[in-house]
Amino acid sequence: MGRERLPGHAEALLRCAQFVAQPDQQSGLGASLWNELERLDPPLRQDWLKWNAVLGRLWYGRPDDVIAVANEMAPIIDSANGVEEKVAVAFAQALAAVSTRTEQAEHRDQLLRLLERFSSRSQLAPVRQACQAGITLTLREHYEKADAQQRYHLRQDLMRRANADRSNEALALLLATASVEHGAKLAAINTLRNTRSQQASTRSLFPYLADMLDQSGLVTHAAPEPEPGSSAAVQRAYEALHVAEAFVTNQPERGYEMLNGLLRQHGRELTALVKIGRLLPHLCVYATQAGGAVPPVITDAVRSFTSASMDGAQRALLARCAAAIGELEVAGSLWEQALAQDPRPPLPLRQEYAKFLSHRAVNAHLTGDDQEAVRCLRQAASWLKEEAGL
Repeated sequence: MGRERLPGHAEALLRCAQFVAQPDQQSGLGASLWNELERLDPPLRQDWLKWNAVLGRLWYGRPDDVIAVANEMAPIIDSANGVEEKVAVAFAQALAAVSTRTEQAEHRDQLLRLLERFSSRSQLAPVRQACQAGITLTLREHYEKADAQQRYHLRQDLMRRANADRSNEALALLLATASVEHGAKLAAINTLRNTRSQQASTRSLFPYLADMLDQSGLVTHAAPEPEPGSSAAVQRAYEALHVAEAFVTNQPERGYEMLNGLLRQHGRELTALVKIGRLLPHLCVYATQAGGAVPPVITDAVRSFTSASMDGAQRALLARCAAAIGELEVAGSLWEQALAQDPRPPLPLRQEYAKFLSHRAVNAHLTGDDQEAVRCLRQAASWLKEEAGL
């Protein structure tokens, strides 16, 4: 036999107490709290009960459950300045977390409006930061999943929201990235210069990034440094900025030297920040000239690109990279693929591959593998047989 219900609003009070005492062990409380609130007569639905019921929905609920109580959230958000700071921050973080999981565009916009309302009306910096982070993460998730045409329209939305809150640093970075992607470099520079940083640690970052994008060869603002105690990932990001500055200020040798050193030390950690594919040809040459073993991350990058979709010219470029770092089997495979992509591959490309095969034949002969040497020479001849009149 089940437990008897408590009288009046005592049952709702019990649910609130359970939620406060053990929020992570009561997964059904979100619905229970709201159901108990709805069972009460309107005069008994006190603000503190509504607060707990809405927070329960946020804590446990799916986006659809939260949207269902969105109308009740606005007055709670407006009164949040009278709430203890850690409670208001928890509310903002929970709302932000739900927003990032939303799939439907209508629901996403509704939750973004709530976060924007909360951010603009709160006097607490941690609350504003939680709301801004939720807004940016939600928009970034949506942007990354969109196709090229959708991204164009989403950039307009990013611009509108960033202009409405120029203190949202993460959103400014997202908009600047989107603008660069669409070839609007001047718009990206303006976004960075107009950002109002609220934290001393990032105040110098935005004008510095704007200088870097300007590509005038001058960086007038001092390079920012990570705060003491910053995570390893943050420190790597700032080191990557110093590499970029070297290239922007026309010091490519210094840039390659720094990047090569960072890749040797941090490898895969750095490739999450730097698109080395754009620098790969130069980086491969520099890595071999610098002496020592080629950083494994460069070798891995060359190998990983072999399965990427690219035209014959790009594949031939990658073959040269592979040859430069000693990945001869990979280089040969890439040359074959590049030549096969063109029904009539141009003579200079065939001659270059034939020279590569001849070099491999010499190396094979010097190591006593004459069978491999003959194979390479026959393969080279097959690509030049028209010129030889065969």
